Amino acid sequence: MALRIALLVVALLSSAVAAQSPLPPTATAAEVATYEAFRVWITKQPVAIQNADDTVVFERYAAELRGQGKGDRDIASTIASLKSMGDRAEIERWNRILTAPQPRFNTAPNAFLASVTTGLKPGRSLDVGMGQGPNTIYLAQKGWDSAGFDPADRAVVAAQEQAATLGVKSTVFDTNELLRIFAPLRVVRYENADAKGDFGGQNDTRVVRLAAIK
Repeated sequence: MALRIALLVVALLSSAVAAQSPLPPTATAAEVATYEAFRVWITKQPVAIQNADDTVVFERYAAELRGQGKGDRDIASTIASLKSMGDRAEIERWNRILTAPQPRFNTAPNAFLASVTTGLKPGRSLDVGMGQGPNTIYLAQKGWDSAGFDPADRAVVAAQEQAATLGVKSTVFDTNELLRIFAPLRVVRYENADAKGDFGGQNDTRVVRLAAIK
């Protein structure tokens, strides 16, 4: 059996809202509160706004703050704070949620997944947004060549530790690994480089992009 667990840094906002607050290493309590307020607002916006570029999103949010009676100085400070925190604030939110001592989510393998894979000949699987990896590890234990991705790095570490405890082999993805995994497809474009993320002030980060067609 084989299990490959990867940390894939992505620039996006999840639409799910949880009770815990993120606490990035460099964030103050005020910055956390600023991000939480913004996150509640963005998750209630139309999909077109959620998927818009930073300029549009922050213009809309500035208008929202102005409607709440905020002054231009406070608005500028709020937007600057959001940009400085970048993607890490969202990643840290999910780190806290996924590694909480008392999880508010199902930590067992998904019952539907277990049902539909029962009796199937083990093949290859990809779990995007794997969290602590219960589904990824479950499939690996059943003989699948199972791979998982998640931007929450501490959750990935927890998955690796769990895999080791269960005696499941765990290998972190290597450079160009995606090209090998999707080799049966025709790769239209592949990038693995330092680039600017789409959210959070467009900060520099390592970005892996793959476009392929069957």
